[in-house]
Amino acid sequence: MDPRESLPAWGTAVAAMQARGEGLAWGVVDARGEAVGGTMFLDVTLADWRVEIGNTWFGRTV
Repeated sequence: MDPRESLPAWGTAVAAMQARGEGLAWGVVDARGEAVGGTMFLDVTLADWRVEIGNTWFGRTV
């Protein structure tokens, strides 16, 4: 599958997770503003400064 086709689905899933308070996500863009990667933090526990690193991905151009 072309990653550009799956990016909207990833964004939708991430937005839903964040709305439920289940994680934080960041997109990575290049100098042209093209999406080239992303990463997520899950199970954020502020009391003991702990976080689980979720799925992280980068495109071939990075």
